[in-house]
Amino acid sequence: MYAELPPPVIPPLRFNMVEEGLYRGAYPTLRSLRFLRRLKLRTILSLIPEEPTSDLSEFCSKEHIQLRYIHCDKFKGDKVTLSPQDVMSVLDAMVNPEIHPLYVHCLDGRNVVGVCCMQLRRVQGWAPEAYKREHLRWTRDIDACGMEAGFLLEMPITVLSLPVKTPLWLWEGNVSDADEMRVKKLVLNLKIRLPLRSVPNQEPPQTESGRKAKEEGNVSNVECSYDSLASGLFSWPAGNVVNVSDELLSFGITLWSHKFRGCMTLRRHAPDVPTTQVSETDFGNEFFA
Repeated sequence: MYAELPPPVIPPLRFNMVEEGLYRGAYPTLRSLRFLRRLKLRTILSLIPEEPTSDLSEFCSKEHIQLRYIHCDKFKGDKVTLSPQDVMSVLDAMVNPEIHPLYVHCLDGRNVVGVCCMQLRRVQGWAPEAYKREHLRWTRDIDACGMEAGFLLEMPITVLSLPVKTPLWLWEGNVSDADEMRVKKLVLNLKIRLPLRSVPNQEPPQTESGRKAKEEGNVSNVECSYDSLASGLFSWPAGNVVNVSDELLSFGITLWSHKFRGCMTLRRHAPDVPTTQVSETDFGNEFFA
């Protein structure tokens, strides 16, 4: 008497791990759902012409997986069927570890999801030949690959919205190039939007300049984003002391302290000083990286 074999574990067509916690492939069939369950996914992103079937929706509901859908026509060989805005929406999801593990799929796991992966590789700094070769592993169509790469190069300027915490595989989790004293250099037609972070209450260092500034009433705690510092557009009077969080203090001194010299002192947040909210409209939260 032979023991009954367990059902096979079959991945979706053209399944592949792009990076840790990020997967790509074709539309999941019923027989591939058992495989996807083992990935402990948080999110499935569908790039397809019609809304996901009830089988996939019920699977996601049962497994507590968030199912997202972006309308996209099937690739037809002569043009990219995703809009630039949709490409960036997918990219925003790809670099957001809060919704990982993430499975991104189109109908056949080739061109549509492949364009988004090529854009990710561009942001990661891959050479054109490298990301084209990876794309060709799934499409086997040199002409279409050239057309799709050209689409990414000719896209209008778009914005990549980074989460508060980025994956370690994206620039090793660091948005700055310390050696070059600047924020990461990205592809030419891409802007970067950095997140707004709150400032924790911490005791400031007891320096003579800090005590003097406090006595004179020109100390301000500032809640701002990385890009507010990076933009270098502060307009505080000379001699002011601006208290910021440790993260922003390090970021500001490392990358942009040469812009603040002579006009302000950056130091740690002071709990007994009123906080000034710096809105995105005050400084603008987008800049060329």
